[in-house]
Parts: sequence; C-alpha cells; structure tokens
Amino acid sequence: MSEFYSPSRVYLVKLDNWFSFKWFQFAGVVLPTLGVGHIKPVRVPPFNPNRVVREQLFERRDDRWRERFDAAPLHVAQHSSDNLRRWLLRISDDSLFIWYSGGTRRNHRGSVMAHHIPHAVGASRDETVRANPGFYSEVLASEGAWRLGSTRGESRELIERWCRAAGDAAGASSATAAGAGRRSPSS
Repeated sequence: MSEFYSPSRVYLVKLDNWFSFKWFQFAGVVLPTLGVGHIKPVRVPPFNPNRVVREQLFERRDDRWRERFDAAPLHVAQHSSDNLRRWLLRISDDSLFIWYSGGTRRNHRGSVMAHHIPHAVGASRDETVRANPGFYSEVLASEGAWRLGSTRGESRELIERWCRAAGDAAGASSATAAGAGRRSPSS
C-alpha cells in the first residue's frame, strides 16, 4: 500500500479486536442518538483509547523507513463530539493512516482501514483529500481459507490486488526465512 500511495509517513494503529465498516469515515457522536460520519475532511476515527494496543509512526528518510518514538498519540480520551475537530490533514499531510484489528486468527475475522492524506501540490488540500477516499476491508476465514469480506471506499479490485501483493510478499519472506533455516514470522 505504501508504494501505491508513496507517503513520507505511515501511522499504524493496532486495535484489540475486529471493527466494522461503520468506523470507516465515522467522525463522532454529537448527541447520544446522532452520530456524524462520511463527512470531509476525514477525522481520526473516535476509537476508545482503551482499544488501542499499539500506535506506531514510521517516516521515510533517505529511502528507508524509520520508526519515530516521539509522536503524540492519535487516540486520546475525550468526548466523541470533540473528535469532530481532529482532522487527519491537521495532524499530518503526506501520510498514510492505517488501523487494523487484533485477534484475527482467534476470531476468524479481521479488518483494516486506511486513509491517505497526500501532500497537496497545485491543488487545495481539501480537493486532494476528496480525491482519495481511503478504504475499509474485512477478511473472513472459512474452512481454513481466508477471503475478502465487505469493503468500502477504494474499489474491491484494487483491495484484492493489494491482498495478493501482501500474500506474495509474505510468501517470499517465508521462503527466504525457511531457506536460511529460520522460522518465518507467520509460522
């Protein structure tokens, strides 16, 4: 994905468990019965910080990815309505924000969501962000095989292509590790 979007920063957030497509572009709750979603620009999804297992920030410098340990957390304790002012493009431009679920094997279900906030050159940031919808995707296990479930945002075909590329990369990584006599990370 980072090669497709070419960001200079990647925010990676692991959540404790599966999350549904309803979180995609969800902004927050204004009243107990009124949620706000699917508005631009995209906000930080208002996940409870207790659900966050890990947040990481990686920056590309000299064609290498390096983790930064001084980044402020994306998910903070606050009222959901306060989240309406937490635009991703105010946090960082030229960035890819990715959320993914933990417990995927145990639950036989996983989810990933991403938003790309490009560096706007020659266009307003709002126009550029509108052109990049981001995506939500669910994976489901059935009879030992994983398949793509519901998707939102980017086309299903593009998401399937990313899944195949990730599988190819994981397979190459496993083959290299096995050839060197080491266990692969996926074992």
